[in-house]
Amino acid sequence: MNTRNLLYTLIFSIFTTIVTAQDFSGQWTGHYSYLQIKAVTESTTKIYSAAENAVFSYDIASGETQKLSTVNGLSGQKTSTLYYSESFKALIIGYENGIIEVIFDGNDDVFTAVDIRDKATLGETEKRINHFIENGNILYVSTNFGIIEFDLNQLEFGDTFFIGPGNSSIPVAQTAFFEGNIFAATRTSGILIADQNSPNLIDSGLWNTVQTGNFSGIQTFGNAIYAALSGNQLLKYNGTSFIAEVDYGAPILGIHSNESHFTTTLANNVISYDSSFNEVSTITLNTTEIPSAYTTATSLDGIIYFGTTTDGMYTNTFNSSTTANRINPSGPSLNIPRTVDVSNGNLWIAYGQYRGEYVPVPDTRGISNFDPNTNSWTNIPFSELFGASPIISVAINPNNSNQVFFGCYQKGLLEVVDKEPTILYDHINTDQGGSSTSSERLESLVDNTAIVRIQNLFFNNDELWFTNDLITNTGIKKLTLNTNTISSIDFGSLINAEAMRFGDLLINENNTMFLGSLRQGLIAHDIGTNRFRSITSGLDDTVDVRAIAVDNNDQIWVGATNGLRILSNASSVFQQQNPVLNDIVIRENGVNQQILNGQFIWDIKVDGSNNKWVATENSGVFYLSADGEEALEHFTTENSPLPSNFVQEIAIDGASGAVYFATQGGLVQYQGLATESNENLDKLRAFPNPVRPGYNKLVTIDGLTENANVKITDIEGNLVFETVSQGGSVQWDTRAFGQHKVASGVYLVLVTGEELVETKVAKLMIVR
Repeated sequence: MNTRNLLYTLIFSIFTTIVTAQDFSGQWTGHYSYLQIKAVTESTTKIYSAAENAVFSYDIASGETQKLSTVNGLSGQKTSTLYYSESFKALIIGYENGIIEVIFDGNDDVFTAVDIRDKATLGETEKRINHFIENGNILYVSTNFGIIEFDLNQLEFGDTFFIGPGNSSIPVAQTAFFEGNIFAATRTSGILIADQNSPNLIDSGLWNTVQTGNFSGIQTFGNAIYAALSGNQLLKYNGTSFIAEVDYGAPILGIHSNESHFTTTLANNVISYDSSFNEVSTITLNTTEIPSAYTTATSLDGIIYFGTTTDGMYTNTFNSSTTANRINPSGPSLNIPRTVDVSNGNLWIAYGQYRGEYVPVPDTRGISNFDPNTNSWTNIPFSELFGASPIISVAINPNNSNQVFFGCYQKGLLEVVDKEPTILYDHINTDQGGSSTSSERLESLVDNTAIVRIQNLFFNNDELWFTNDLITNTGIKKLTLNTNTISSIDFGSLINAEAMRFGDLLINENNTMFLGSLRQGLIAHDIGTNRFRSITSGLDDTVDVRAIAVDNNDQIWVGATNGLRILSNASSVFQQQNPVLNDIVIRENGVNQQILNGQFIWDIKVDGSNNKWVATENSGVFYLSADGEEALEHFTTENSPLPSNFVQEIAIDGASGAVYFATQGGLVQYQGLATESNENLDKLRAFPNPVRPGYNKLVTIDGLTENANVKITDIEGNLVFETVSQGGSVQWDTRAFGQHKVASGVYLVLVTGEELVETKVAKLMIVR
C-alpha cells in the first residue's frame, strides 16, 4: 500500500470505546411505539424486530414478546438494521447515527460502541449503519462511508475500508461473502469485489467493480449470490457479472436470506424462495386488513414474518388465505407524543404540533390510550376523530375519568367518552341554531371556515376552561359540563387579537386565573371582580411564557422561552404595587447557579411533595425542591432512559407518584415518590424498609393526609426528624436533622393528622 493510502487510513482510524449501558427497569417504564418496523432478523428460536427507536423479540414457540428500549439501556436513537449472531448468541443493533449495540443472550448488559457516532471527520449522514454480516469472529459493518470490521470476540473495531476511488468514502448498502471473495453493494458505485483473504483490503485499489449501477442489497443464498438494484430487478452473479434474475415491476425494499429461504420485500408483496430459488409463497398486501405498506421480511420454517410502515409486525404461514397475526407488543401509535394526561394509571396522549409562535402543523396522527386494567394500549385513528387536527392538549375530567377532552389547534374541541369520540365542538355546533353571541360559542378565525384554535385545557370543578386563540376580546372560554353551554371572558381591554396566543392556563384556590402569553408576560384575572393584570417585570419583552404552575406555597412558577421565574404571594397579586417575576438560584452538584436561565421551558408540574418537575427543550428534565433552590434530579439522555432531551410535557399520577415525560423520541415513565394527600392514614408506610447497607437515597413516608405532622424517633423516643406534609408523602435523608446519619436500629414514624383528628405509627428498620 502506498504512503498516501496509509496516511488516509490512519486519519480515519476508529479507536474503540465500549460503554456498558445501565438498566433502568427498576424505576422506569418505556411506553414506546412498536408499529414502525425498520428491520428484522432471526435466531433459531426468536424473531427480532427493530421499531423506530426500540427493539422487540418474538418467541416462536410461546408467542411471547419482550421489549428492549432505553429502559434496558438502548440509545433511543433511530434504528437502521439488526443482526443476530448464532455463533456468539448475540443481537447486534445498528443506528442511523452510527451507534452499534451488542446484547448477549442471558446478559442484561447492553454494550455500546459510540466511536463512529463520535468521529468528527465523518459527516452525519455518512455514519449510518446499513448492514451487518459475520465472517469468523469479525462482523463486517456496512455504512454510508464504507466498511468497518468489528471483532465480536473482543468487542473492538478493526480495519476500515474506504473503497471508493483513491480510498474515498462511498455508501455501502450491504456486503456478502462468496467463493473466497467479499462483495460490496454500493448505493452509488455498483458492486465491488475483493479477495476476502487479502491483508490489504484497506487499499481501495484492490477492490474492483464487477457491476455498475446503484444497489440496495446483496445476499449469498445456497450456491449463488444475488443483488438488488435500486429499482425493480434482482440480479444473480454468473461468475463474471450480474445478470437479471427477476423483474418485480416494483421497487425492491429489501432482500434477506438464511439457510432455508430467500425473501424479497416490496411495498405490496413479500415473496419467499426455497433453496433452489423456487418461489414458494407470496403475500400480497390487503389494505382492508393491514392499512400500511410492507418494509422488511424474513421466512423461516414455512412462516413469513413481515413488518409494515405504521402497523407493526405480522406473521403468516406460506400461501395462507387467513388473516395475518400481529405480533408486536402493545404500545402507542407514535413516538412523538406532544401532550399527555393521566389519572389512576389511565393515560391519554396525542401527537399534534405547532411551530414557532403557535403556527399549527396539520396532521392525521390520532390519539392513544393506556388502560391499566387491561395493561394495553388503544390507538384511535384520525379517521374516527371527526377531522380533529392538530391535537396539542388533553385533559381528563377529574370527576369522571371516562370523559376526556382534546384541544385541537385548527378544528375545535374534541370530546371522548369511554374511549369513543363523541363530538368535535366548533363554531357551528356550539352556535345553538344561530342564536348565540360570539361569547356563547366557539369562534373561528375566518367566517364560514373552520379554523377554531383550542388549547390549554383546565378543569375547575364542573367547568372546562380553555383558550380560543387569535379571537378578538373573547379568546378565553369555558364549557360548563352540566349545562353544556359556552361562556367567555372579555380580554379586549388587555390584549389585542394578534396577541391572543397563550401558554398554560390555571385557576388557583383564590379564584384567580393565570395565563402564560405571547410577549404579554404572565396575565392575571380575578374572575370574581373582573380585574386584569399583565405581569412583565423580570421578563424580556420578546419572551413567550409557555408553562405555568401553582404550588402549595401560593407561588406561580413561570416557564418562558428564556428560563424559569417565580411569582410569590399569587393570591394577593392585585394588591401588590409592582409584582415581579424573580429568577431562582439552584444548587446542582454542590454549586449555586442559575442553571435554567436561557432555557426554553415547555412545562412545569408540581408533585405531591410540592417539588417541581421542569421540562426543557434541550436539557431534559429538572426535578427541583419545593423552594426551587436545589436540583434533586436532572434527567438527560446521558443518565436516564429519556430518548431525547427535548421534553414537551409532563404528567403526574397523583395516586401512584408516577411521572410521565412526553419527549421528541417517545414517552417514558419514572416511578416518583411523591403522591397526593389521602383522606386518612390507613395506607401509611415507610419505604424502602428495611434500609439496607449502601442505600444512599431518600426514605419515603407516604399514605399521608394534607398537613400531617410527621415525627421520626429512635426506639428510646429521641426525635431525629420532623416535618409537615404538603401532599401525600415526605422524604427523609436518614440523618438526624440533616446532620449525621442515624445509627442502625428500629425507628418509629409518628404521624398526626391536621387538627389532631387522627394518629398513626409505623416502624422503620435501618441497617448500616
